[in-house]
Amino acid sequence: MASLISGTYRRFAGLVGEFARFGVVGGIGTVVDLGGAGYLHGTGIGPLSAKAISLSAATVITYVGNRFWAFRHPRTLWPPSRANQDCDFSVYGERAVVYDAAVFDNLATAICAAQHPTLTSDEHRR
Repeated sequence: MASLISGTYRRFAGLVGEFARFGVVGGIGTVVDLGGAGYLHGTGIGPLSAKAISLSAATVITYVGNRFWAFRHPRTLWPPSRANQDCDFSVYGERAVVYDAAVFDNLATAICAAQHPTLTSDEHRR
């Protein structure tokens, strides 16, 4: 029984570090995404263009951070190949872009509607 508990503890002790590093990388990506979008929009770039640029930069930063820091494994362990990991990241990254764009668009429309209640929905998007 003691070996089962110590084995389980050793297994999850490594995962706690990975989870913490994953959170740090995600936090940095969030700051780059939101801060970059705000900064770029403040320089005169349109809101959707600013968001697309900042999201692209955040995606690259989180990929590099997760690949080389948060989930650095010996090559004999998971993931079995870099191609597998790149494919997984691409699938989840594309999903995140779609969710991010939908949330951003809905928030922008809601904020415009609150500030200008007489405009129609199509006029908010301009």
